[in-house]
Amino acid sequence: MKPADFAALRRPVDEASHAPGWVYSSPEVYRLEVERLFMDAADVPFGPVNTYGKFFGDPQVLHRELVVHAEDPELGRVPRIRTPIRMSRNSVVVCPVTPRLGEHTDVAPSALGDSATEVEMFRRERIV
Repeated sequence: MKPADFAALRRPVDEASHAPGWVYSSPEVYRLEVERLFMDAADVPFGPVNTYGKFFGDPQVLHRELVVHAEDPELGRVPRIRTPIRMSRNSVVVCPVTPRLGEHTDVAPSALGDSATEVEMFRRERIV
């Protein structure tokens, strides 16, 4: 399909003759249909990009139980997205909450083999 082919998508329905035509409820719906037609014509797989609100309310997300909650010390109970992959013997663990800025400043360097002296030097040099 060429871009000129899509001009016919927005033509009004001729009510007198009941001629077939496509009518869209909004410019956004029209834009989405044009995108779909272009992507289909180019054989490109695609799907919608949802907001968090749309994602958390999606019937498939609710059915698959993809939303779990974690307790955050500042925010309280927060929704988390879990992996859709299910394993028969092991469950996938969802990280409780995102670490705060600087929360692992001492733990991470020592886990990588840096000494306490090196971590102190990192602080002095404002590396961490």
